[in-house]
Amino acid sequence: MAKRKTLSVSGILADKADSIKHLRVNLAGLKANQDALALALTATAPVQRLADSCWASPEFYAWDESVHVSIHCSIKVDSLKGPEMGAILAAAEAIEGLEAKDTKDWVAEDYAQRAFTYRGMVGKCSVRLVIDASLPTDGAACRRVQVGTEIQEVAKYAIVCE
Repeated sequence: MAKRKTLSVSGILADKADSIKHLRVNLAGLKANQDALALALTATAPVQRLADSCWASPEFYAWDESVHVSIHCSIKVDSLKGPEMGAILAAAEAIEGLEAKDTKDWVAEDYAQRAFTYRGMVGKCSVRLVIDASLPTDGAACRRVQVGTEIQEVAKYAIVCE
């Protein structure tokens, strides 16, 4: 049996110091590449203005000195074919360097959502843009509909000692 490592204050502080060191490298890389990040944010501004809310998660990768930003924008719509949805998707399609990659639906008893994902390079910045469209579950144009049931066989286990 391998020797167990016990927790220590010095170990916890060393782990936290490593975390802070990583954050400082990330921040310094983002500062050094802020023009590339600014270009990506400016290019996606038309989508941001049409959304109800947006947030961004930038990252600097020191191993290849690249900048990446993941931008998530949310919009509440009554229909995926309505003018609001058409406008925000047209704005995303107009961003040079980004391409539509996929859509995913999340549907549950109390919500319905479709996510549109775009990826690509805007200048020297890798961008992932996600537009989350939230729909009313009982809307006239789009609604949540049960399309079946799923039964999963799940293994059950117990501990048996002799």
